[in-house]
Amino acid sequence: MEKVNGFGIASLVVGIVGILLTCAFGLSGIFGLIGVILGILGLTVLKDAKKGLAIAGIIVSGVALFIGLGWLTVYGLRAINKSGQTSHQGYPYTSQNNVEGTTTSASSTEVSGQTQNEPEDAGTYDSNIYYDVVETGSYSNSIGATIIIHKVKAKADVSISSTCLAYASDGSVIGKSSDDIVLTNGEYNFFKYYFDRDCDISNATLDWNAQPKKDSFMSGERKCVELTNYNQTGDDLYLTLKQTGDNLGTFAKFKLLYYKGNTIVGSEDGYFSTYAENLNGKGSTDVAKIWVFGEDFDKIEYIFEP
Repeated sequence: MEKVNGFGIASLVVGIVGILLTCAFGLSGIFGLIGVILGILGLTVLKDAKKGLAIAGIIVSGVALFIGLGWLTVYGLRAINKSGQTSHQGYPYTSQNNVEGTTTSASSTEVSGQTQNEPEDAGTYDSNIYYDVVETGSYSNSIGATIIIHKVKAKADVSISSTCLAYASDGSVIGKSSDDIVLTNGEYNFFKYYFDRDCDISNATLDWNAQPKKDSFMSGERKCVELTNYNQTGDDLYLTLKQTGDNLGTFAKFKLLYYKGNTIVGSEDGYFSTYAENLNGKGSTDVAKIWVFGEDFDKIEYIFEP
């Protein structure tokens, strides 16, 4: 009769525990490694024992080890990025287009060797009838991409579509990033421009353009969810939210700016339907949990976007 494979049983149990400890990435990987070793011992040392449990233990423990290594890789990349991250007050504008869509007369401006038409009375990208740019910042994320933030204060209830083009010294386009935001009169919001690590814009000429558009038919009520409190516990940021309006749009979302002192060092956004699904009517509350491992900030700014 074949003997009971103690190593195999131990391997299977340890592997299952490792998977259950997925959120504790380090323990998951450690348990997975131990389980794989026990499974191998069950196959090689106890030659006259049943092999099925040892094989199952190796498979389950391997999954736990893989999960642990995956979490460790993500955490490591973010930690490396934050340790060498620099933030500054944004890339300077070398040319700025006017905001389109309010007049029929147009003037011409030279942008990196190209001529573009722009209306005279709408204003510039920085300051126009829809918003004023009040703050800029930039930072690098965990995979080396450059993020540029333009914080604005709205002058109207309107949706804005914006684009940033990056030009090389010879006038050729080397990068493009776009963002669409929904503005609420008197409230703050921000444009977020993303350039991947292969697009070096440190010496590029950046050209900005923005134009108004109609709100989506799925946009809900403005000023519908407020932040009542927030706190950080370990690597998690908790936002306590309260619904103050009746119609929370399908794609309504929160947007966050992370500050270190007076400098923007990060940003985040998320849909209420994903992070705060218990907001189901005026007066309802919920708590959103945001992972902020590696983020170095001392305050946040909350923005509601319908």
